[in-house]
Amino acid sequence: MAASMNVDVQISDEDWLVSRARTCMKSDPFAAKSWMITARTLFPKNFTIQFEAYNLEKIGKNVKEAAKLLEEMFVSFPSEVRLWSEIQTILEVIQCDTTETRNVFLTEIFAAISTHTQCQMLLNVAEKINDTLDQCRMLLLAMRKFSNLVNEHGLKLLETLHRAEREAKFSTPVNCYRKLFVCDVLPLVLQKCKTVELATKQYYKWLNMAIEFYVIYITQSPNQSTASIGIPQSSDLLSPTKRIKKVYIARLNDKESLVQDPWGNLLKLLIHVGSRIGWDEEGDLFTQSRPKVKKAKTDGTPQIIASNCVTDSQKITQSFLMAFKCYELLNSTPDLQREFLGLCESWKMETWSWMGHYQTDMLMYQGAFQDAVEHLQNFSSTTPGSMQIRNSIQMACCYFCLGKLAKACEMVLNVIKDLPDGQPRSEADIEPVAEGTGRHLVLTKCTDSQILPYSIELLLSCFKERALSSKQDDDALGHMIVLLQYDWPKQGAVFLEATKKIQTQGSFTYNLFFNYVVSILLLKM
Repeated sequence: MAASMNVDVQISDEDWLVSRARTCMKSDPFAAKSWMITARTLFPKNFTIQFEAYNLEKIGKNVKEAAKLLEEMFVSFPSEVRLWSEIQTILEVIQCDTTETRNVFLTEIFAAISTHTQCQMLLNVAEKINDTLDQCRMLLLAMRKFSNLVNEHGLKLLETLHRAEREAKFSTPVNCYRKLFVCDVLPLVLQKCKTVELATKQYYKWLNMAIEFYVIYITQSPNQSTASIGIPQSSDLLSPTKRIKKVYIARLNDKESLVQDPWGNLLKLLIHVGSRIGWDEEGDLFTQSRPKVKKAKTDGTPQIIASNCVTDSQKITQSFLMAFKCYELLNSTPDLQREFLGLCESWKMETWSWMGHYQTDMLMYQGAFQDAVEHLQNFSSTTPGSMQIRNSIQMACCYFCLGKLAKACEMVLNVIKDLPDGQPRSEADIEPVAEGTGRHLVLTKCTDSQILPYSIELLLSCFKERALSSKQDDDALGHMIVLLQYDWPKQGAVFLEATKKIQTQGSFTYNLFFNYVVSILLLKM
């Protein structure tokens, strides 16, 4: 026989009031609010009741009431774990900058809180975070929202990020701590900390860290993650002028990993650092409108002629000339050269294929054609097919300038042999003519439609040297006449020179004349 026993369950007044409010919430929100107001009035120091009231306001999508309750709890219950968990959730949502409905609502709650309390929340949450990166993120958020905090926390945050990077022992400057340091915190410090005096050496150190980050960020392969690798091993790295698709940085999301306009950011840092240490700023270096390219001087400096197919040719030309001047400056003294070579070694510059191409362009611009040939020969075997055409054309140009015409023709003919059947060029493709005399460089695209006419132009130049010389060379003269038919009558003046040469000679023998000279317009002249 079982004995029955009655058990009285004691429910506190606080719990009963909360339970009533919850019960009424779905059917009668106003009744629920009345019960909760009663509970809060009777038990103002009870955190559970205050937090439940806050939750009910959230359920009702009442931004102002929820923000008011959250702010009151922040002041009255600073040690409650649930409160700090809620605040941290809101701040994480703000950092994510998401468009989800729930997250947008939490963002609106934070925006409705007084600015003073917002600032204190951010700082207090940052203090409670154990992870260094997350703590730095929170402090960065606080400084972005409240610029007056930069003077107090900016330098400390830079030191924290730098120390964390050293302790992590990353093998590449492109890491989560350096990214926050260079792209996010340092610009704030340089802009806002106007009254802080620092040693010039410190600014140099910061600038060097920024250069390291941006150079590796821009030139590393976009397909490789920096989560577990050091400097990328691929030799096929991006040129600085190409758009970066994606660079993955360990522990950072896609938005944090993306750096818009890295070269522009680096120049802005250079301006800020320069203003701090008294550098004279040259306007042309920092403005987007650099002056028009000047015509070649008589000191041997070549004129750069841009093809019509090259967009932004003015900007590209100016960028090349600036890079050339900088390269000259960095190699102008033994001390500068030694420091520059040290940087090149630390940046693994030998893995940048585009740097090799730039060095070729630079040697040709300087007129160091033999050095350019040797430079091209050093890495011709490892150059991919598309760039091999460029290398061959540049080598042919160098041989031409060195007077090795047979070798130049050999290189050009090899290029033409590998080109597919060409198509007629449009008016937009017609190349500009170099003004005046003297050496000039052509800036054009390495495409079939541009390479073929340039190759023929180069062959013509080679044959002209021999065909129109004082010696009689009917084969060279005949080959030249054949080539003159391409893009006729562009070279009509040269054909007239050829006919005068034939008249002067008194005779002309070219067995292939009727096989290859087929232009009616040329024959009618």
